[in-house]
Amino acid sequence: MLISINPLISFVGNMFNGTTDNGLYLTSGSILYRKHLEKNVTKRYRLNFQISSINYLGYNEKYFPDLLKNGTHRTNYFSLTYAFGKEKRYQMKNISLYTGWEVFSRASHYSEIWKYEYNKGDEVDSVFPDYSLNRIVSEGNYNQLQGGIVGLLGIDYHFSKMFYVNMELSIPLVINFELISERKYEDVKVIGNRIVDVMQQDTEKPTLLWDVYINSSQLLQFRAGVVF
Repeated sequence: MLISINPLISFVGNMFNGTTDNGLYLTSGSILYRKHLEKNVTKRYRLNFQISSINYLGYNEKYFPDLLKNGTHRTNYFSLTYAFGKEKRYQMKNISLYTGWEVFSRASHYSEIWKYEYNKGDEVDSVFPDYSLNRIVSEGNYNQLQGGIVGLLGIDYHFSKMFYVNMELSIPLVINFELISERKYEDVKVIGNRIVDVMQQDTEKPTLLWDVYINSSQLLQFRAGVVF
């Protein structure tokens, strides 16, 4: 079994550094399990996930009408990948070279969402008898489904019979389907000193896109492994 050496969990906050964003990252968590079928052939099963959620402090105004945009802006990302493949191995003392292939599927989601302090029914210190504005609710939202095949070239170095490290070059050919939502706004209506209505604007239906490409963003992987 191999586990990615890439950083797994980090927390970003304003407890120590005074920044205005808080978030949790679980980045590039990856587990690879190998099962030896015969002398030089190995099956492999891989599970990969990524999670990030970041909350930004937006406007912090004291005066009308800018205070209507006070609130937070949150970004969310999640992806899950499952892969299956085979390796052809070439053993040389403590070093094991291999070539192989992998087929995979991946699902992912991304969203940006705004939450506001002032909403329907709240009182505001308005100097206008009648006032309206629009403010953003969400943008950049997409759902993604991918599949493909990967060419593999790698090396294992064994420190002992149980422990080893791995370096792997992978070249994925990806088929990508993506459902993209349009930016969304809401209309805010103020009469006197009260917000009397907040109504979301009509938006177009999400757009479906697809493409085929070679992914070169993560060609090289480093892992640590244990034999059991």
